[in-house]
Amino acid sequence: MLRVVHLGRGVFEDVGPRISFVIVLLERRQAVLGSPPADEVRYTDLRALDEPRRLELLGEWGANTAMPVPHAVHIPAQESGYTLTPVGDVAQAVRRAGPALAQQSGQRVFVKKWPGLITAFDKLFSADTAAEVTTRWQSFYRCVGASRRFEEELADFAARIGLASEDERTRLRDLVSMAKAAGLSFDAAKVCRAISGSSPNDDRWYPSPELTTYVYYEPALSIPRNENEGKAKGWGTMNQWREPQAHETFPKLVYTSGSKVEYGLKAFVLCDRWYVKLHGGTSQQFNFTVMENPLAQAKLGGLPNNITPEAEPLFAQFVADGLGPEDFLLFLAGLYNSEVAELFVEEGGGNVLNVPLRDAPTAIQIARLGRRMRDLTVLKHAFSSSPRVLSDSLPYDLTYLSASAGFAVEREGGGRYRAQAALVSSETTADAISTQLDAGQAELDGLVRTIFGLA
Repeated sequence: MLRVVHLGRGVFEDVGPRISFVIVLLERRQAVLGSPPADEVRYTDLRALDEPRRLELLGEWGANTAMPVPHAVHIPAQESGYTLTPVGDVAQAVRRAGPALAQQSGQRVFVKKWPGLITAFDKLFSADTAAEVTTRWQSFYRCVGASRRFEEELADFAARIGLASEDERTRLRDLVSMAKAAGLSFDAAKVCRAISGSSPNDDRWYPSPELTTYVYYEPALSIPRNENEGKAKGWGTMNQWREPQAHETFPKLVYTSGSKVEYGLKAFVLCDRWYVKLHGGTSQQFNFTVMENPLAQAKLGGLPNNITPEAEPLFAQFVADGLGPEDFLLFLAGLYNSEVAELFVEEGGGNVLNVPLRDAPTAIQIARLGRRMRDLTVLKHAFSSSPRVLSDSLPYDLTYLSASAGFAVEREGGGRYRAQAALVSSETTADAISTQLDAGQAELDGLVRTIFGLA
């Protein structure tokens, strides 16, 4: 191999935005190699340039082959998987730090992780509010129970949820028939809050309103794969519900895998009821894992059954320090929500972080800071909707933040009603929360660099 020119995305108008392009110049070898080579590759990275300038340079180099092309020397190596593009210092440090967070085999922190669910029919299964999902599915089951006016009910319902194509209306009809044959009926407990959408880097720790959707979770309904002429039908169904028990297990670590720097890696730690949808857009997907896999046998000694032997010593240190499973997940989320994670993606490290497991004191510091960052984020989202928030409506007790975040705690109720706390924001609350988050992020970035040996 002689040269690699990295063009990046957005080069060709009619090509999807996920596709990144490189130009590779190769020369045939005269003999078969007995071992991997250590040849130098001239690597040119044009991704920082805008599209017109990239194409202009390519034209200039093509018109004048004697013109020198700026490049850096890169030697593909085993430790970087013989990647054709250089891996930066941060990416190399992260890869050497320890096992991957989660993967199918090899050393990893979690035995099992789950990708988010796929409905394959969001116009029916998903909506912005729980009320909208409830109304939609009550209408769906009226169609299931209809007899004489079935066609009218079905056509009216299809129009109301925006089913324009014949394929969509056929899919709806098939699901109605399936629900009728299975004897299904509306169940309000199946209306679930879920994480979905595109999650930029500043959306972390706890899902924002922009990432919140609602799903009717009904694994008894499945959508067969389309049959396209000349193409294999494929395996399984178009929708993927994943295991219901896993969705209902907490605490839960939700993390993203993405290839764009601005939509790269971040994580949420959840102890309240959230489901997870797989596709987040912008080359991003949501995955989740838990400390205790409800589908596997419990471990002797009280250790969580979903962490590997490599991770058990660090978790034992957490327990010895009075911390628990949620804190361990907050530590991992801290790695994902740091500047190091952004640099890891930017330098081509991949879309799953490796986890350092040997520095327990720093890991515990990250976990404790992570709890505060998560709670401040919950508070920020709550006050963005209302200046007065009942404590019982929040997933965590946040009254301890009143002094630093500048809000008042008032008591409501009494007599025949149970008294509860109300969190009341002031004119300075939003700025105080923002200041606290900025300071916490700076501290977090420093701790994460330390634990990866980058400080």
